[in-house]
Amino acid sequence: MDKQQALPWLVGLLALNITLGGISIWQEKAKEKDSEESFEYRRFLKTLRNYLSHHQVADQKLQQYYQELKDLLEQKEKETASLLASINLNLTEQLEMARKVQISFMPLSKSMIQRSEFRWAFWYQPAETIGGDLLDIIRVGRNGYAFVVADVSGHGIPSALLTSMTKVAFINHSAWGKDTTQVCSDVNKNFLKTLLDVGFYVTAFYAFLNLEKGILQYTSAGHMPLLYYRAKNHTIEQLHTKGTILGIFPDAVFESKIIHLEPHDKLFLFTDGLVEIQNKEGQWFGVENLEKVILHHAHLSPDRCVDAIRQEVIRFGWGEKPIDDQALLCVEFLHKTKEIHI
Repeated sequence: MDKQQALPWLVGLLALNITLGGISIWQEKAKEKDSEESFEYRRFLKTLRNYLSHHQVADQKLQQYYQELKDLLEQKEKETASLLASINLNLTEQLEMARKVQISFMPLSKSMIQRSEFRWAFWYQPAETIGGDLLDIIRVGRNGYAFVVADVSGHGIPSALLTSMTKVAFINHSAWGKDTTQVCSDVNKNFLKTLLDVGFYVTAFYAFLNLEKGILQYTSAGHMPLLYYRAKNHTIEQLHTKGTILGIFPDAVFESKIIHLEPHDKLFLFTDGLVEIQNKEGQWFGVENLEKVILHHAHLSPDRCVDAIRQEVIRFGWGEKPIDDQALLCVEFLHKTKEIHI
């Protein structure tokens, strides 16, 4: 083979050698790269294992701390529940005591108010354990009696405390021969010093019975009317006067009126809670229904008449707990006294 023929073969062999050499170098570099990547991967796995191991320990500590916190919280909840139960029991006992004290304000003892000239009965149902309504019979002199029904705004303990103030105020300002307008005016002045700052007020109906003359003088201080049953003609009349609520207006003006009672006439004093109840149809009991019930049972004694009204009110309201205090006082006039006030 001459030189010209051998030259292409030599060039081909040289090219092949270069190619193979390049492949070999590439393979070496690939191995080095694989080795570096493998090292980096192993280092990453090691770091990940360390992290997970550390995280697992931290997670275990966190779980332990959570359980301790949960146990502590449960313990505190039990202690708090026990404390609240104790406080609630103590509060319940105190409220029950307060209820008994408030009931003692009512004219319960007929032995203390027992006259042949009149007889009476009452019903009182607070919306809560203690309420803000007041019924009272106050002896004034030898032959005079004041009948008071009052309603303090609001409910609960504050209102109950103010009923005691109301009772004391009317007792202190009642006097034989004193006009009922003056009594209400004096009570209003008394209340202006206490009620105005605390945002409470009182409505009241004050009636004074002179047993020597058989005369009833009365004044309304923004209260529900007194229902007067005339036995002679079997009718009911609403007695009301001009007058504002107590404890708000310094220049309050009151009015008094007089009626002559006859044997077996009845007086019904009540608070708005007695008539402002609804049945399941949303209808109000109202004063008109109360008058109908009274007319139907007016021939009964005050005890039985009041009980009949109580049952009818409960029946109308389907026995539901009242949302407002309910109070009713029935007084039946029998005859004038033969005694003379000295």
